[in-house]
Amino acid sequence: MYIELIETGKIIAFHKDLEFADDVAFCDAPDPALSGLRYARDRPNAMAVDPATGHAKKNGAVDPWVCMPSTEKDLKDTLEMWKILVGAIHDRITHANIDAEPIYGLANDQLLDAMPDCFAKRFFARAMKPRFKYIAPGLRVQTIEEMLDQPYASSFAQGSTEIPPILILRGEGMAVPTVPLGYYPQRSIPAGLYLEPCDTFHDAAPWEDGVALILPYNVGGRDSWARMADQKPLPERNDSLYQIGWNPFIARHPPQLLAILVLWYENLQSGKWDMDRDGIMGGMEKYREANLEEHCMEYVLEIGPGLTV
Repeated sequence: MYIELIETGKIIAFHKDLEFADDVAFCDAPDPALSGLRYARDRPNAMAVDPATGHAKKNGAVDPWVCMPSTEKDLKDTLEMWKILVGAIHDRITHANIDAEPIYGLANDQLLDAMPDCFAKRFFARAMKPRFKYIAPGLRVQTIEEMLDQPYASSFAQGSTEIPPILILRGEGMAVPTVPLGYYPQRSIPAGLYLEPCDTFHDAAPWEDGVALILPYNVGGRDSWARMADQKPLPERNDSLYQIGWNPFIARHPPQLLAILVLWYENLQSGKWDMDRDGIMGGMEKYREANLEEHCMEYVLEIGPGLTV
């Protein structure tokens, strides 16, 4: 697993002369306010930014290794899987004009210009736009107006390392996440699939493409068959479906959007999902099936080395 993470660029080794960001002052003369720090004049080869990646070294990293927020391969594979899923649904909808020139981009320039440079921004700019409504039960691509009305849009800040929750696919109804999304307060937000918040500098294992499905009801609990990817029972919450559970090899992180898209494609190909002219049928109530013995594994991610597209 570690070899794959290194080969895909998710974990990288920084240059040997890169200093931890909080440990060195890159100035020529001592400053009383910077007592205890090493100075660039004492380390002529010291660097504040890694020349290969453009990233600074954060405290808490296991020198020289660092977990990158996302990679070009993450983005490429996710866009490809999205295109495969959208194409498969198109092929099953007789009224869809599948011969028309594909349209790319899920958001307009107004939203993209407001967003910090992150996985979500690049995904919204390059993803194939469906010609139908529902890409999963009860989950749809948003209109431009809905895209602009992001629940946490006021937290977008250019140049910030803090990426707020970002709604990718809007669901039906409103919900209050059982567990707060990062440091953002619990409040009523549209149900749907969100990219979870992350701090690309301070988080030990930032995953810009990590997602959470926020449902308008709870699944899991004592009498449920619902499971996480580690096969442990799903806690009774409205935000725990598709979650990974315990991973002894890396810090806790949400499932990648890619893994969700792969599972959805498998459910479509195997005939577990029905369709009509608007796309995938079932509505948000469909996810209650995760509680049932005969359907619970349809909502469990298969994770591990070699399982990406």
